[in-house]
Formats: sequence, structure tokens, C-alpha cells
Amino acid sequence: MDDLIIAVGINEHASKDANQNVPLTPEEIARDAKECVDAGATIIHLHARHADPDARAYMEVWDALEAAGVDAPVYMGTGSNRSTALAARAAGQQIESEAPGYESVEATARRPGNRLEIAPVIAGSVDWYPFDPREATMKRPTLLRRTIEDAIYELEVARRLDLWVSHDIWEPGNLRIVLELWRRGLYHRPMLVKFFMTEYSSYGLPPETRYLDTFVSMLPPDLDAEWLVLPYGSSQRACTQLWAHAITHGGHVRVGIGDNPGSEGDDFPPTNAARVAQMVQLAHALGRRVATVDDVRARFAPIKQLAEAAS
Repeated sequence: MDDLIIAVGINEHASKDANQNVPLTPEEIARDAKECVDAGATIIHLHARHADPDARAYMEVWDALEAAGVDAPVYMGTGSNRSTALAARAAGQQIESEAPGYESVEATARRPGNRLEIAPVIAGSVDWYPFDPREATMKRPTLLRRTIEDAIYELEVARRLDLWVSHDIWEPGNLRIVLELWRRGLYHRPMLVKFFMTEYSSYGLPPETRYLDTFVSMLPPDLDAEWLVLPYGSSQRACTQLWAHAITHGGHVRVGIGDNPGSEGDDFPPTNAARVAQMVQLAHALGRRVATVDDVRARFAPIKQLAEAAS
């Protein structure tokens, strides 16, 4: 895709202490998303920030998005957790759902009005140990566990609900799993591959252009996909270098308070919409047109429709 996709991670797990402009309530999230789309964003990523986010919580967010007139592909951050649930059942525990993390995907994809368009799929586990060279303390580690069986199930849901897939790639091994699933023919639409790169955690590759090139070099030439770079917990300097490199090398970008709330020494724009506007300016300065929402929806249309349009 020649035109630039600008995605925005509007809140993730960022707190008001980290950035007072992070949207938390459904109404704040919807208002922020609308401002981002108006500024040029064409994909919105969000988290329901309820104490215990579930399908009901995400339906409240989607209600607010519809009321605010947000017309763009929007998706949440969740995995099905199916393998964990089935293992618990096998161990004799009672479970309420075989895929508790995907109940919000099922609910929002079945809405009669504005609906979920993208299935989030993390293909592989991540050993996430946050650290910051500017701080003396170490933070609590997290194991994000995702099996290939989880990914296969989530791809089946995406096909059944006619969603296109957004893949989080934290480690090179995650990408190798995605390529194996692609070789098995499990995709009915083109996919979006997001390369997470970080300065302040232990996972994956550092946020440098040479390592982004390594990720991109792993993509087969016949893979029906778009890729974007997602510096997650990185300095403004590292982020800007990666974004500029992606823009000039055929990739796409994700910005947002959720990904990088901002730390001492950084000068990120204060709001999500301002960060999107900054990326539009950078794209224009580097000679690249910014994609529209219609462009993005057309790019990720079902493969049969793409083939018919090409003929």
C-alpha cells in the first residue's frame, strides 16, 4: 500500500499521572478517537479502562464511539486465553467460557451498528520485564502467554466474523509463528503486522532502524500484508527515527499516549490528536501521502474481493 496508515494507541494502560490527557472513560475514549480520526488516523486501538473490563465494558465503549460518530476501524487489546481455560478445565476446574478474552471480540463484532472490524491476535508468548535506564528501580515482570493453538482459534473466529487480523509481533519468534499460520492458509483477508520495539523492556529487538530492517527482511515477498512500526516504551528520539524510517521504506506507523505517555527529556505532543497531526506533517515532509479510512478498508477487504477488483 503506497499511502501511509497512521494508527494510534490512545490509552493502553497509561495513567493520568503519566499523562493527564489519556482517555479513560467511554466518553473520553470516544471523543479522543474522533479527534484522532479527524486529524488523520485511520486505525484506532483502545482498551476499556473499567476495573474489570469485559464484553459489557467494551460494548459501552462501542456505544460511545457510535454516539460520537467515529467512523474508522477500531479494535481492542485482548487475547482469547483459550488454551489456559481448557487447561484449567482439564485440571478439574470449572470455567465459565472456553475463550474468556474473546467474549468482547464476539460481542462488538456482532453489533448491528458500528462494529469491530479487526481481530487482535498475538501469535506467541512474551517475557516482558520492564526496566528504564533512567530509573534505579526494576519493575515487576510479566509473562504474556499465548500459544499457537490460541492463535489458530482466534483466526477461526476472525474468519467466522469476517474480521481482518492485526498481529502483535514482540519477538522474531512471533513472526515465525504468523508465517507458519499463513502457510497453512488460515487467512481470508490481508493481515496487518505490527513490530513492537522498545527501549525500556527486555523483550524483542531494540528500537533502532537496523533492527526494524531485520524484522521487515523476514517478510516473504508474496505475503499479503502491511507492516507498521510500534515503538512501545521508548524515547522520543528513538520513536522519531523509527517512524521516519518506516515512512520512507514503505511501512506504516503507530503513535499514541498509550504506547509512550512521555517521560522527562521527551517532548511528545501532549494529546493523541496532536501526535497524529505531527505524523501527518512528517509524512508530507517526507513525500508520502496519508491513507484515508476508505483506503484502509479497501486494502484489508476479503481476498476474493481484492482479486475481483484487480481483474
